[in-house]
Amino acid sequence: MRYLNNHSSHRRSSRSAPQSLGGYFQFVKTGIIILAVVAVVRFILGVMGVPSSIGSHVASMTYVGFILIGYYAFKARREGFTGYKQLLQMSFALEASRGLIIIIGILITAALGVGTYFESETLPLGIHILAHVAGILGGTLPFWGICALIFRFTRTT
Repeated sequence: MRYLNNHSSHRRSSRSAPQSLGGYFQFVKTGIIILAVVAVVRFILGVMGVPSSIGSHVASMTYVGFILIGYYAFKARREGFTGYKQLLQMSFALEASRGLIIIIGILITAALGVGTYFESETLPLGIHILAHVAGILGGTLPFWGICALIFRFTRTT
């Protein structure tokens, strides 16, 4: 009987989703670091003059974002997330981080006056930044949709 009591106290159901928005940012912290590393690689490739047709795919923040949202959908199920509202907050944390990293890249590019993939040849700086701020809100929903589908069809082990 003692074994059963000890064994049952180690169930995964004792885990739970973060209780605050800051907790969701903490939950995706490794993903944020990965996005920052990709942004640095993206910046360096642009400065080195690698054509954007190559470099923007090699160091794509969008591709990495989709991979990360898939990973975190599986992790959310494993960590005890129970609802789609929690997934929305997690998706927002990841997309907001991605968007802010891109905005930082835009600002550094403008401040240094170097050519990188973060600059826009068609948009003024302020409009370019506002477009990415809007992208944070607009990008959260597709990430959330993908996350919700993966979450729906996965099980805990």
